Amino acid sequence: PRVPTAMAQGEHIELHRKRHGRRLDHDERARKKEARSVHQRAKFAQKVKGLRAKLHNKKRYAEKATMQKTIKQHNERDTKQREADSGPKDAVPAYLLDREGMSHA
Repeated sequence: PRVPTAMAQGEHIELHRKRHGRRLDHDERARKKEARSVHQRAKFAQKVKGLRAKLHNKKRYAEKATMQKTIKQHNERDTKQREADSGPKDAVPAYLLDREGMSHA
């Protein structure tokens, strides 16, 4: 009987990378592939029909909603910091400081 090896089924790729490394142009190829993916997504979005189109639009809408939420969170974070730096909340404006003691009817 064969004794099972300790290496899992999916680790042969990582092991090969560890032993031999990646291609020298790996980073450039990955960057170009990422840049081309936008065009491929747009082509698919124009071509898709029916139920697949509904599912695709639902997925794209969800991505867009999460993107808008993160942008809104970043903007809120920036504005909160500015408001906190403005000063104390019970501060009186300069044009009201000299009128506190006066009593005109």
